[in-house]
Amino acid sequence: MSSNAAAQEEGRGSDAEHGAHGEGGHIPLRTYVLIGVVLAVLMGIKVAIYYIPALDDVRTPILIALSTVKIALVVLFYMHLKVDHIVFTWVFAIGAALAAFMVGALSVIYHVLPRFHV
Repeated sequence: MSSNAAAQEEGRGSDAEHGAHGEGGHIPLRTYVLIGVVLAVLMGIKVAIYYIPALDDVRTPILIALSTVKIALVVLFYMHLKVDHIVFTWVFAIGAALAAFMVGALSVIYHVLPRFHV
């Protein structure tokens, strides 16, 4: 029995299954630190955007976009979705899409439609 077959029988999987993320499919510590720095920088940008008066008209879409990027980074790396099975990615993506749809629909119902009420 080869070492890959023995590893699969024990439930650890093969190196090909986990990609190039090191032993056991784990992401290196350096990557976690880099993502943490990126998240901190994005938070600083969000705080700065909040206090810039010239961005009043586009503040909300920019903050939503930056928040989406931050959520994606956290989910992919800190929740290990990047190295997990693709099914988990689809389950999370479908849930996130449904949540985004609901937020959009409720925003339209409560903020746009009352303006047209006669």
